Amino acid sequence: MPCQPVDDTPIRVPDRSRRDKGPGKGVKQGRIRACVQDQRPWAGGAPPGAVYRFAPDWKEEHVLTHLADARSILQADGYKGYAKLYAPEPGGVPRLREAACWPCLRRDFHDFRTSTKSDIAHEALDRIGKLHDIERDTNGQPADVRMAARQKLSQPKIVAFFAWSEQQLLCIPGKSDLTRAFRYGLSRFC
Repeated sequence: MPCQPVDDTPIRVPDRSRRDKGPGKGVKQGRIRACVQDQRPWAGGAPPGAVYRFAPDWKEEHVLTHLADARSILQADGYKGYAKLYAPEPGGVPRLREAACWPCLRRDFHDFRTSTKSDIAHEALDRIGKLHDIERDTNGQPADVRMAARQKLSQPKIVAFFAWSEQQLLCIPGKSDLTRAFRYGLSRFC
């Protein structure tokens, strides 16, 4: 079952009706969602591809339409618009299984580390980096080899990361960006 990474980003869209207002004269904000499939890193046979889809706003209806026929694993951030895609269909099987996005979590720690030089954020980045190292080492290997490495090497690190995350929440201010990063990660942990 291939994994489909999905991400979206804001873009500036010309809008003549907004000549004197908005994020820029004659411009409004839209969204571009990218859905990528590339099985080459894990020796898959399907050709790589990318689909870009424009949406005029960030409403969930655009995600649901864009991914209406998708059936696999969806690697994405914690945007609440994806929740319905993970809900079971009649028969109890979800259309899409969620694969939370480690780079999305990493970005929050990176941004906090850059702005504050936080040792805790630095340690979080180191821990996440070790997971990326495991993925890099198994790149191009068949699925069974990658799965075995993930179970043997990654799983203990993931469990330790989230146990450590819970401990950090006891030591840091409740409304900081660092706290939000930890809570975001813990909310994606299953």
